[in-house]
Amino acid sequence: MSQYAAIARDIDMNKVEFVMLPGAPNKKGMLSYWILDPEKTQQTINRLIYRKKINVKDNEITVGIMYARSKEIEAITLKEQIKSLGYDVNCIGRSTSIVNSEIVGYNGQVSGEVVKSLKKKVPEISKYRFVHSPVRSYCNTSDLVKTIKKDEKSDGMML
Repeated sequence: MSQYAAIARDIDMNKVEFVMLPGAPNKKGMLSYWILDPEKTQQTINRLIYRKKINVKDNEITVGIMYARSKEIEAITLKEQIKSLGYDVNCIGRSTSIVNSEIVGYNGQVSGEVVKSLKKKVPEISKYRFVHSPVRSYCNTSDLVKTIKKDEKSDGMML
């Protein structure tokens, strides 16, 4: 175990892609299950494992920004910066339910390469992990959403 821990210590989390496999919740008695959608799961595997590329231009991606109340100025600044790069920022709003500051991709067009390109153009978001999610939690019409949670000093949580 110590060898695995030593290896894990050197992993750059910015290069790790996280994904929630597509499906739906189900419950039987007291047990909860996540029932996978076979077709969408296969598409996700094709994209992540086999690296099937989807060519997409920046102006074809819609971006949303969701932020904690204390992060409004940061969110508005980020919106203007992303818009100036040619992206369509079609949603910006405040939420009290943001758990992590991260970049969430909601469809197959949003790949790690697309996010990597955006991170190069907007260094302020380069430290945030990228997560594929089939569940649209924020900005239901956006392809990509940047969430900004409360910070440690003002709201008791760390950015």
